Amino acid sequence: MNKAYRFFKLLLKYPFKWLYRTTVIGAENEPAAPYIACANHSSFADPFLEGLALREQVSYIAKASLQRFRIIHWFFKTVGVIPIHRDESDVAAIRTSVNALREGRTVGIYPQGTRIPYRVPEPGEAMGGLGLLATMSHCPVLPIAIVTKAHKPKLLRKTIIVIGKPLTEEDFRELGEHPRKPEIASFCFAEVARLYKEAYATL
Repeated sequence: MNKAYRFFKLLLKYPFKWLYRTTVIGAENEPAAPYIACANHSSFADPFLEGLALREQVSYIAKASLQRFRIIHWFFKTVGVIPIHRDESDVAAIRTSVNALREGRTVGIYPQGTRIPYRVPEPGEAMGGLGLLATMSHCPVLPIAIVTKAHKPKLLRKTIIVIGKPLTEEDFRELGEHPRKPEIASFCFAEVARLYKEAYATL
């Protein structure tokens, strides 16, 4: 974990815990890096909530257009965010992500591709990039559900972050001998959706 990431994590941990009333379930399921963190996405707060719940430093894949703001460009570079051009095939971003995993880092991805608030996540919303990343890196996928009553984190409202058990290439064999990338993505995100629905029932 680099010094800047550690600094921001210490700075934001307790304010976010108080502001979003966070509870983490399944922290023991987090493996050692490298792995791919895969979660539902409904709010700009999600990377902070997720990152604060995990032990490892996470290099998130985020849309490059956010970097038009100088302060965000600086923040992305400082904490290791991987920019991606969402509306085109960004081979460079995938290559950077795979290299980060091969270097022993953790990469965070939101398979829905964009924020989808006020709705329960569904397996079919996952885009194939997650499957491509898992196939190329051979790293486990850690399913994470960010759960709230409103289906979007809100200030002073309870947020549950559920960390599931890692999914490996051995698990993907349930899909067949040579599963396609979109099938792997849907398979992993189905676990996110399952964790979400189970936790939501307790709210």
